Amino acid sequence: VITWASFIGLMRAYRRWKAKQKSYNFHVEVESQF
Repeated sequence: VITWASFIGLMRAYRRWKAKQKSYNFHVEVESQF
């Protein structure tokens, strides 16, 4: 059973991870475009 608090915690951790991935992918895309 997932409680509301743990669900919000999961979403925050996921969002933080996605932001980290996005910033990394952004650098890779800029490198490969030029």
